[in-house]
Amino acid sequence: MGIPTAKCPSCGKLVSQVHFEEVNAQQGLFDQGTALRSLAYVCPECRTVLSVQIDPIAVRSDVCNHVDQTVASLAQQVADLRNQCASLEHQICQALKSRG
Repeated sequence: MGIPTAKCPSCGKLVSQVHFEEVNAQQGLFDQGTALRSLAYVCPECRTVLSVQIDPIAVRSDVCNHVDQTVASLAQQVADLRNQCASLEHQICQALKSRG
């Protein structure tokens, strides 16, 4: 069984492999929000774009980075709250000692 081939709709040559290029994709016609890293699959002969999809490896990397940053931020917030609690506990102890 051989490698599946198809004809390029532009140049008509048989395409048994494609090249890919990194591109950015916007959601919607008028949305100027964050671009998604994507892949364009192109004909190796004439460079006609045959297909585009969101880059799954880039998406995974972006999600992992965002989760890592969020966890680090939350860990810092917890550490700050612990320090504030310790400081308040110390102040309360000092206030109770001075009363009694």
